Amino acid sequence: MRKMVSKKPIGGSHEPETELRPDSSEHLGLAGDTSGIEPVLAQKMLDFEKEWLKVARRGPRMAGARQEAIRRRFAEDFGNNTIRYHQVLSRLLDSPAAEAAEPVLVHRLRAVRDNQDA
Repeated sequence: MRKMVSKKPIGGSHEPETELRPDSSEHLGLAGDTSGIEPVLAQKMLDFEKEWLKVARRGPRMAGARQEAIRRRFAEDFGNNTIRYHQVLSRLLDSPAAEAAEPVLVHRLRAVRDNQDA
């Protein structure tokens, strides 16, 4: 079941005030091979990336604010290690389950990742 969760602004006013979040028992259809990533965490990461793409469209690039948002949102999962977050995200982007659940988002994030690697 989805429920509305109020969030503290992360990175100033650039992040949405409210969002839909899955209960821990539900993972919004993200089923199948998630490359060894817990489905709830995988969905949480995809939701964050989707939100951040909306933020990036509204203004200039804010890499520092994004890194801080990752630290705050995923502290329980990755501690203060944003590099680990990006490693897991990269693995998630290559998983069939993520592509099936969010094809447009996954393809866009793969393109960003591949351009950074080039």
